[in-house]
Amino acid sequence: MRAIPGEVSYGYINVIRDMSDTETASAMEIDYIHWSDIAGKHVYLLKDVVSTGVIETYLLQQLRQKRPALLKLVALVDRPSLRTVDLEAHLCAFEADHRGVYVGYGLELTGKHANLPYIGRI
Repeated sequence: MRAIPGEVSYGYINVIRDMSDTETASAMEIDYIHWSDIAGKHVYLLKDVVSTGVIETYLLQQLRQKRPALLKLVALVDRPSLRTVDLEAHLCAFEADHRGVYVGYGLELTGKHANLPYIGRI
């Protein structure tokens, strides 16, 4: 966000997931928090970790209905080997394999490790 020139606005989407299986956690509830009109705008869906792609596919379908001029998926950590749907992140900071759970730099596990200044695998 810091590197995007000009005026930038953002909204939050809170995805509450079933974390009984951390590898394939599924969405239980999706809340669109602080949302604005995105028609005709460039929209980037920023996701911490993209694994199966199911939640992201659903979110992208919902956002397309609001007719943005551009819609792209951006991931902090992309795990393409875990995909169960045909989906590709347009940009990602790190690509990771299917092993382990990633923590740090905002990523947490059971409420811990999000404050690490790096991304690590447990």
